[in-house]
Amino acid sequence: MKYTVSNYNAIRYDRVVSGGMMIYPTIGIHNAIEPIHGDTTDIGTNLFTNLTQSSCNSSGIIFNIETGIYSIDEALQTDIPEEKQFFYHSDHLRSSSFITDILGDVDQFTQYMPYGELLVDQRSSGHDIRYKFTGKERDEETGLDYFGARYYASDISVWLSVDPMSDKYPSMSPYMYTAGNPVMLVDPDGREIVDGNGHAVTISSPVKQKDGSYTTAFKFAKGTSDYVKKTFMNNGGRAIKAAIQVQTGREQVAKAQASKDKITITILPVVKTESIEGGESTLFGATQPGLPKEEGQKGENITVFILEGSINLKLDSEFKGVEKEQAIGVVTGHELEHATSENKVGHGDAKEERAASKIDSRMKTEFRELNKTKNSK
Repeated sequence: MKYTVSNYNAIRYDRVVSGGMMIYPTIGIHNAIEPIHGDTTDIGTNLFTNLTQSSCNSSGIIFNIETGIYSIDEALQTDIPEEKQFFYHSDHLRSSSFITDILGDVDQFTQYMPYGELLVDQRSSGHDIRYKFTGKERDEETGLDYFGARYYASDISVWLSVDPMSDKYPSMSPYMYTAGNPVMLVDPDGREIVDGNGHAVTISSPVKQKDGSYTTAFKFAKGTSDYVKKTFMNNGGRAIKAAIQVQTGREQVAKAQASKDKITITILPVVKTESIEGGESTLFGATQPGLPKEEGQKGENITVFILEGSINLKLDSEFKGVEKEQAIGVVTGHELEHATSENKVGHGDAKEERAASKIDSRMKTEFRELNKTKNSK
């Protein structure tokens, strides 16, 4: 509650009643108001009485009392809901996807291109959320996302200034967003890249089951969230379980485990081709070395991509006699050969490609023999 003391000599004093103590103008007032004792409701109900008990020398001073809340207790008990309350529902990159109001009704729906440009923006009201791609605030006037250390332009997929920690990543452009992998990686503040899969995973030795199949266990670091575990099992876990069903696959997984490098396996539902002499060739996987390393980290950060869309497209022709999950295991073995090779050049090196092709040829043969044995029983 606020009271105003007005003086006809154009002197104005505004004071606020706070916490049971009335603060008052000291010029020209006698018998100043003392702190109110007792129940806090006295602040409201007895305010006028307390004010009129004060006296002043000049009849030109008028007390104007603004009312509305009669007591603190009444104010605390008043349940007036805030109308404009919105709740953010994010995706795996923390990008705002659905925005709901206090009643749970959808107020806004957004979807993004891989590098953050808006693909869909549907609204049921005039309200527009500020926090969009990876949960960062998007400036209304410029359309730029503010990450803390620098600004990001999602429409052209680059930072507007040099990475302040670019000396840690000499092989990369200082303007590149998340090492060119915005689907799996996020950048919390425009400086360092964080793997969305989090911690390293320990893989136990494969164990043969009664039915002839192999299984393994995955041990996660303490504190790993259920979401990160599920993401791993749907990607690296799935690929490893498929590969270890044959001897060559088990050898490839063991070689990857023994490597000093950190290898991440991601399964993508995409079809990719590359131009070759005389036509096009379908790619079933890819290996990306040279990703940014943490300070003091030994070895490389390497991502292996398994292109499930390409596998589905060519399953009957390129993987004849091999089941779908087995084909994923074959491609995993092939790409792990690239990931653990000395040069890590990948598909661009003829020698490395021949070595990797021998791996998937052996694995296809082993899977076909395995399937013949299963079918004969």
